[in-house]
Amino acid sequence: SCAYSFKIGFLNPITGPLAVYSSKFTGAANMAISDLNALDAKYSFSLSEADSACGTGTDAAAQSLADAGVVGVAGAACSGASMAANGVLGPLGIPMVSYASTNPGLSDDTAYPHFFRVVPSDAWQGPALAAAVTAAGVTNPAMLYMTNDYGSGLAGAFETAWGTANLCMKAGYDPATKVTYTAEITAIAASSPPDSTKSPR
Repeated sequence: SCAYSFKIGFLNPITGPLAVYSSKFTGAANMAISDLNALDAKYSFSLSEADSACGTGTDAAAQSLADAGVVGVAGAACSGASMAANGVLGPLGIPMVSYASTNPGLSDDTAYPHFFRVVPSDAWQGPALAAAVTAAGVTNPAMLYMTNDYGSGLAGAFETAWGTANLCMKAGYDPATKVTYTAEITAIAASSPPDSTKSPR
């Protein structure tokens, strides 16, 4: 009987701010390939990995996967990397399935063809977070958020859903360089002193 072989591309942030997770991502991808290969002996799958680096050089990484003859790509993790990679893979008709990209813009099929994801976009997560804050009885929250792709996107979605009128403070930080949050916590405390009649949340 004939055997059919397929290469699956994998955009992994081997370098950049998410590099600490890359080995676990690789392990998960290899487990998926093993599961696919166990399904039917007529079909053989292999993994071609490239460094998405959260957006730096991602287009070249995507092109290397296309050149390797992949039939589909898992990734990227960062939204900016997925957007850059789709600029290469989308016009070639190579589908992408991201395991972590949440930017709402990626839901635009015209701008990002053949792109799919297995996580909700920030357009859903922001209102869900606002609902959770409301359900907790909080009426004047402070927002401390990462200024990377994910943090900025989710912060914007939350702020849109919550509204700015009852937001006591908003402050962003770079997770790559931030060491202490003392200044932000002090500013939050000064902006909205705790209500002594309520238990802390």
